[in-house]
Amino acid sequence: MSQEASCGQLIFHSKKLQQVSCFFAKEIPDAIRKNWLDSLPKSHLRDKVNKFTQDVLCVVLSQNCDIACNNDALDDCIEIALCQPIKAKKVHKGNQFVKSVRKLHFEFANNNYEANVDYIITVRKEELLNLIEENTSFDILNLDEEYRTIFPFWRANRYVRSALPDQFNNNIFRILYKYIEQLETVASSQSDNFSSFIKSFYVNIDSLEEKENYDFELFFLLRDETPNEIISHIQDIVETFANELVEITGNAYKDLSLIYADTETNTNVKYLSSLIRFNVDHYSLQNGDSDFSEDVGQSKT
Repeated sequence: MSQEASCGQLIFHSKKLQQVSCFFAKEIPDAIRKNWLDSLPKSHLRDKVNKFTQDVLCVVLSQNCDIACNNDALDDCIEIALCQPIKAKKVHKGNQFVKSVRKLHFEFANNNYEANVDYIITVRKEELLNLIEENTSFDILNLDEEYRTIFPFWRANRYVRSALPDQFNNNIFRILYKYIEQLETVASSQSDNFSSFIKSFYVNIDSLEEKENYDFELFFLLRDETPNEIISHIQDIVETFANELVEITGNAYKDLSLIYADTETNTNVKYLSSLIRFNVDHYSLQNGDSDFSEDVGQSKT
């Protein structure tokens, strides 16, 4: 005798609700919307019914494997972001492409929306399934393909962002994109297997406390296939990057980098483990490039 399908399996396979699927709050009765707000992590926000009006876009954040779990007792809820409609003039570039861990601005159906980590609810699968089945006009939609990557990264980066002081981040971000663009142009590859010779960007600083002065190192890990002339060019760019970071801080920062870039084979794992990977996933996503955020756990000694 075949096992009866779980609510999660029915939602995923039959109703086609998956990660980054979405629906408008108008599909949910007012009373139920009010109850759903009780699942917000911050108690003082649970009475903010103005954050769950009919024009709010509900975006599914749960991973597909969690949605389709065959045992509702093990995983009985779905995580949903309540995305507020915003005017075009409110869209901020710093909140796009996973740069901010708190907010994400995106476009859907020619309208702009904001996802905010403070407004993520958890909904019981059984209750959501019943609502979908009771409302024959319940319209399950899907965001554009690019957001299938961006939304999971945005949610995950809340927990895996680099643990660097805000003061240091604020200064390095003043010049970061200028040099990342230069580096990616130089490191561009025509290989069928990867689009960039750069694998990851690492930083080391003498303290993780908030302060005015830091000793720092910058290091870019490169693929073994990187030609020597490109390695040399990248090293020059990163050295200029480090020098400008010193300059814009009025010499409050001191560059202690021993080497600015090298290949996997030439990079000792012990040295790499002393550094902090600087998260530039938002830049990679903005430019449609997945190489720059690749896991480097396979680095050689």
